[in-house]
Amino acid sequence: MTSTNQDRRQTTMPNDEDIYKASDIDVFIQKERRHDELDRLREIKDQKNTWLYTVLFCAVLNVMLITLAVWGVIEP
Repeated sequence: MTSTNQDRRQTTMPNDEDIYKASDIDVFIQKERRHDELDRLREIKDQKNTWLYTVLFCAVLNVMLITLAVWGVIEP
């Protein structure tokens, strides 16, 4: 039995929270064929990357500020 377009559309994609928790979103992107779902997956991937870069930038900035504060206390 071959599946029609309507049959293929009945498969549900995981919700956004499950995709955010996934370690590799590219696997979902490679399997997906529908353009609307591809756009959603790419948007989730971009949001995840933006969040990661923002958190890393804030962590580096905090380390720099703490280092300057400690250096200011140690140096007379």
